[in-house]
Amino acid sequence: MKGIEAAFPGSMWQQCQTNFMRRALDLAREVGKATLCEDLRMILQACSRERAEEERALLEEHWGKRFPKPVAYLEEHFDSVLATGRPPGRASERPTTSSGSTRN
Repeated sequence: MKGIEAAFPGSMWQQCQTNFMRRALDLAREVGKATLCEDLRMILQACSRERAEEERALLEEHWGKRFPKPVAYLEEHFDSVLATGRPPGRASERPTTSSGSTRN
């Protein structure tokens, strides 16, 4: 990773959104997990970074005490999970996984 950063200054690791969701939800208790999942998706499907940050703040406020581990995981991985290129208004067309076999 450090070699990539040295060769390509300003580059960012793009985390697979599907794997992010799985790991974040694995950190949550079963009760309320479905609603937490919906709120995490609101962040991933936001039309802009600013909107994703607003959704993240709402999620942290709502779930921070009940699900501290998934919220901390989100905070730690927020930039890498949003690193995918996203043309405005076309969020549904961007890949949500790094696996070429699952892309359209």
